This record gives sequence, C-alpha cells and structure tokens, in this order.
Amino acid sequence: MPISYVVDRVCGQIRTTVTGPITVKDILDHFESTHREQLLPFSELIDARQATTPYLSPDDLWSAAGAVRAVKVTQPFGPRAVVVDNLTKFGLVRIFATILSGHLPMSVFHDEEAAIEWLSSQPQPHRAIQPPPNTKSP
Repeated sequence: MPISYVVDRVCGQIRTTVTGPITVKDILDHFESTHREQLLPFSELIDARQATTPYLSPDDLWSAAGAVRAVKVTQPFGPRAVVVDNLTKFGLVRIFATILSGHLPMSVFHDEEAAIEWLSSQPQPHRAIQPPPNTKSP
C-alpha cells in the first residue's frame, strides 16, 4: 500500500508514510480512512521522502484537492506537515497545500525536525473535542 499510517490517539497524532508512486485514488482513500476513523482533527506528519515517480500532475493535484474540499466534515482539520526530499516533490506539495489553504492547515518541509516543530506550534483541534476528564463533586 503506497500510503500507510500509525495513529497515537492519546497524543492525537498520525504518522503517515508514502512509498512508491501514488495516485489520486491513493490520496482519497487515505483521506476517507482518516475521515471514517474520526482522525481529521489529529495532527499528521506525512513522510513522502520514499514517494517515487511518476509524480502526480498539477491536474491530479487539483482533482484530489477538489475532492477533499467537497467532503462535508463536522470536525476541524488538524495540521498536516509533509516531509519531502527533492524540489519536485516540494513544489507539488506546495501546490496542493495552496489549493487547500483556508480549508486545512498544511505545510511542506525538507527537514523532519522542522516539520515536527511546526506541527507542535499549530492549533490542535483534537484537544478541543476531547471529553473533559471525569471529576467528582465534593
């Protein structure tokens, strides 16, 4: 599977790995999985350094972003940080992030530590929807 992920529900984080060539369907399947599992408010670190050619075209990026924007969600999106290893991937992810700006927070990085730092500086919607801890009245 070109996109796989591990979830830390306690911390509200998703660690996603992209390997090999990916398609619009792969992106939409991943989005649908995280939507179905109610993970959209979690922060997500996406490691795309192992993604390979053929890369998605700009038309493919518009198609995927349009499909993501069209989905009616009831929860706010958590931030997404994408780590890449070359300028082509960097540019493609920037296009995708720009199309989705105002809809979900996303940024692209060459450095994983910078991506993690950015994620930690962003609002974390999953914290806002957590049920309050049980408290006993005196």
